[in-house]
Amino acid sequence: MTPRPRAILLAAGVCLCTAPATRAQAPASEGPARASAPDPPAQVLRLRGGQALRVRVVESTPEALVVIAEGRRTLIGWERVADVPSLPPEMRTLADDAWRAASRVGRGDYVTAEPLLEELFPAMRGLVGPTPAAVASGLLKCRLARGAVVGAVEPMLALAASRSEGDQSWLPAEPPSISAPGDRLASGLAWDEQLRLSPGVPPMWAPLPSVRAQAQRGDALASGLGDGRGARLAQIYLHALRHEAGLPTRLAPRPDADEGVLLAHDVVAARTGDPPARAAAVVALRARLTPDTPAWTRAWLHAAVGRSMIRELETETKLLGVAELLRVPAQFERDVPYLTGLCLAEAAVTLHQLGEPDAANSLYADLTERFAGHPVLAWDALAPLRAQARRASPAPTEPDDAPTAGGPP
Repeated sequence: MTPRPRAILLAAGVCLCTAPATRAQAPASEGPARASAPDPPAQVLRLRGGQALRVRVVESTPEALVVIAEGRRTLIGWERVADVPSLPPEMRTLADDAWRAASRVGRGDYVTAEPLLEELFPAMRGLVGPTPAAVASGLLKCRLARGAVVGAVEPMLALAASRSEGDQSWLPAEPPSISAPGDRLASGLAWDEQLRLSPGVPPMWAPLPSVRAQAQRGDALASGLGDGRGARLAQIYLHALRHEAGLPTRLAPRPDADEGVLLAHDVVAARTGDPPARAAAVVALRARLTPDTPAWTRAWLHAAVGRSMIRELETETKLLGVAELLRVPAQFERDVPYLTGLCLAEAAVTLHQLGEPDAANSLYADLTERFAGHPVLAWDALAPLRAQARRASPAPTEPDDAPTAGGPP
């Protein structure tokens, strides 16, 4: 891979405007500036897919092409731009690369889209606008499609940070995504616009090597995210990762934030806090369970409550926690496959620790049958159940037509 996106950003720093300045500068002999210059001339902007718009181009930045369209300032992601007169070569290259990645994600070709997005992603980190949102969204989908849920944390946080909380006049006026009807990733798994979270990336983990590696990155996970929503989510996710990895960590007090950030905070506090903090978080989580709660959110709530309850000392409370965990595989497997496998694993381990081997072995068999490639299968706590499964599996037998000793091969 070439460092082309980084070069684009450097070039963009000295080549932001693609139209005449909107304000005239008076000669020194004439005193202060007297009047604004005329608006930039109208141009024809061609979008991918054949649509053409008559616009006035204000500026081109790595975040977006900024235009006046129908009297409104509009930010257009570069993955949408096919051509506009006087476009700087650096921006044209960015538009081509972003479009190639978008089209591959749109047809479900995540394997070839991911290298392009991996190249674009570092240059977009920390920027706010439709192009960084599209790149982060695409990379999030690629990593989820191959089951790299821990690796999906970084693009998910970048996507959360790339959304401006003010100006939302983007084109198209829809959630940030580079997808199309051919996208075969489960609907809604990558991003929920209402809570602005990724249903497929809950802040819930087992102590796996990938979790430890991500946790040890520390502040690098939140670098470039500013001090807004993305940074607040990064603090919550990093705390959850470090807790499961056994590293020193502290969860900040419950923030004054939107419902998505509060949901993530309560999910993590229910697992990692002291007993009073866990109890308070569980109360807040249960209060969210209403008939109108989306399926993926209900799955997060049941899983978080269950993971909190199995940390208690009383056997009956642990069993009630197992029941909460098992609501997820019973009702929400299609909505949150990663979380379903995690809940099955935690329920099996808890039952094994409580002296219920038959139930534990049954859940482990269910886990391995339904989620053969799930990362949680590498969890050390499952080792006794793995050994039991190997002992219980029948020895391989010879086929009925196996040659007898001394017979023909």
